[in-house]
Amino acid sequence: MAAVADADALAQDAVEVAPRRRMASLGEVGAREARTLVKASVSSGAATAVDGVIYQAVLFLMPSYALAAFGGAVLGAVTNFALNRTWVFPHTTKGLKRQAMQYAMAAAATYVGLQLSLFVLIEMLAVPTRVAWVPAKVIAWLLVSYPMQRLVVFAEKRTNRAVG
Repeated sequence: MAAVADADALAQDAVEVAPRRRMASLGEVGAREARTLVKASVSSGAATAVDGVIYQAVLFLMPSYALAAFGGAVLGAVTNFALNRTWVFPHTTKGLKRQAMQYAMAAAATYVGLQLSLFVLIEMLAVPTRVAWVPAKVIAWLLVSYPMQRLVVFAEKRTNRAVG
C-alpha cells in the first residue's frame, strides 16, 4: 500500500509541476521569439538604410529614379538576406539556392502587401501619400515579410518525436 501511496503522490506532484514547466518553457520560447523579432527588425532597418543610401547615391550620379529604386531594392534585399541567414536565423540548414528563391518569393509577397497597405491608407483612409509610406512598410513587414521569413525562408528544421 505504501508503494501505491508513493506512486499516487509522485503522480500528483507531476501533475502540479508539469503546468509550471510548460509555462516556463512558453516563457523561454516567447523570449527567444522576442529576440528574433528584434534582430529581424535591426536587419530590416539596416537593409532599408542601404536601400536609401543607394537610392540617393544613384540619383546624385544620374537622374533616374527607376534605376535608383531598383539598385537600392536589390542591394537592400541582399543585405537583409545575408544578415538574416547569418545572424537573425543562424540555425538555417537549407541550401543557399533554395533559400534565395524562397526569399525572392517572400520579397514579392511583401511588395504586394506594401502596395495593398498603401492603397488602403491612401485611397480608403485618405492618409497623405508621403506619410503613408512608413506605416505601409511597417504593416507589410509585420503581416507578410517577417512571418514568411521566420516560418518559411529561415524556418527551423522540424523533427517528429514520438510522444510516450
